[in-house]
Order: sequence, then structure tokens, then C-alpha cells
Amino acid sequence: MKQQKKPVRHLLQRLALTVALLFQATLLAACDTSQAPDSQAQVQDLSGIQAKESTMGDRPPASEKPDPATDLAAQFKPGMAYGDFRRLVLGKGWKPVVNPGCRANLAGADADDFCASNPRLIACRICDELPELDACSGDARCLVRFHHPESASILEATGYGEVEYWSETGEDAGLQVSGWEFVESKDR
Repeated sequence: MKQQKKPVRHLLQRLALTVALLFQATLLAACDTSQAPDSQAQVQDLSGIQAKESTMGDRPPASEKPDPATDLAAQFKPGMAYGDFRRLVLGKGWKPVVNPGCRANLAGADADDFCASNPRLIACRICDELPELDACSGDARCLVRFHHPESASILEATGYGEVEYWSETGEDAGLQVSGWEFVESKDR
């Protein structure tokens, strides 16, 4: 039996040695600077960057400000009143994304004529009250959008309930937030 194990052990040793040699050869090839004519200039540039970083102290660079979307998302809760949600969003510096087609989305393609005859209908006045409103469906779901000047994202939220109760707060509000997401802004 010892004779059978010895050839296997020998093969494993040779395999391990081959793998180690291949690994070392790969590392040496990656470190080859003969093909990089400006390698010395790159080292000098890096030392300049390191010097700048060391003089900055503990402050993060301006480009590393936390995204306002990250701060905001942690405060949302499914089922929260839209009035509470809106107050929180606007309080954090987010602004409504106005959809010029909002009234047509709610009252129909002939919204101007229809709303001239029916100005008290919620579908005719809600877009002025909630400039972030994009549309509402027949099954009581509404889409709203906000943007922040320091974020590359647009906040899109879905509310469920009667849109005329948008300003109610607390657990029993007639319009509640059912979901939200941050999507990449097409304008940035």
C-alpha cells in the first residue's frame, strides 16, 4: 500500500509546485514596468495625491457627501400617512417633480374643457394642490415624484387611498404610502 500512496503524494507535490510557479509568474508579469513608459511619472503623481490627502484632515471631500436619498429612505415606513411622508420629504430639501400632464392623467384628454365645467372635482384641482402628483389609477393608487438638487436620483412613491385625503396624518389617514424607490434621473 505504501507504494501506491507514494506516487499519488509525488503527483500532488508536483501539482502544487506547478501551481505555485504559475502564480509567481503571473505576479511577475503583472509587475513588469518595462512596458509602461511613464511609470515614474505615475509614481510622482500618486505621491502628490497622497500629500493632498494628508493635508485634508478628517473631513471627507465634498464629492463624498452622503446622498440625500440614503438619509431619507431609512425614515420611510410602508403604510405611513402620505401627509407625514410629504412633510418629511419636503423637510429634507426634496422638491416636487411637476408633470404638466397631471390633469390629463386624472381627468382625461379633454381635461381643460371638462375641468372648466367641473372645477370643484378633485381630479380638476388636485394637481395644483400636489404638484408632485403624476397620476392616479381607478383602483386608488397614485404616483408622486420628488427630486433633490444634491441627488442623482428621483424619489418615486406610490400612495394607496383617496387622494383628496393627502394632507391627513397618522395611522388612519385616507392616503397612505405603499411603496417607494429611488430611480436614476434622466436629466443628470
